[in-house]
Amino acid sequence: MGFTKLDLPEHDKLEKVKDKSQAIGEFLEWLRGAKKIRLCRWNTYEEPNYDKNEPDFNSKTKTHTVESLDYVTTSIEQLLAEFFEIDLNKIEEENRVILDDLRKQREADDKAKGTQQ
Repeated sequence: MGFTKLDLPEHDKLEKVKDKSQAIGEFLEWLRGAKKIRLCRWNTYEEPNYDKNEPDFNSKTKTHTVESLDYVTTSIEQLLAEFFEIDLNKIEEENRVILDDLRKQREADDKAKGTQQ
């Protein structure tokens, strides 16, 4: 039995950016491993504070602004998928379609072999 042409739009998108994505991913892994460089994100948020002497004290909300540099915990795979606009949930759905199609093909092949004997 021949292979079925499946409609896999996310896999098609992934195939088009595969080389770029691979290079960027390897670079980010190299930064993290060999250079011990981590991606960080600058965060600003409001924190309760009742000290009116704080320079950034907000009298209406009784808060002051806190800024911090936090590690990015998003995986490289997720960052690359977001950058290249690849939906990882759709990739997983398409993977299930591929596996289901392979099972059907195998069953058909097994059935054909059984009738030939």
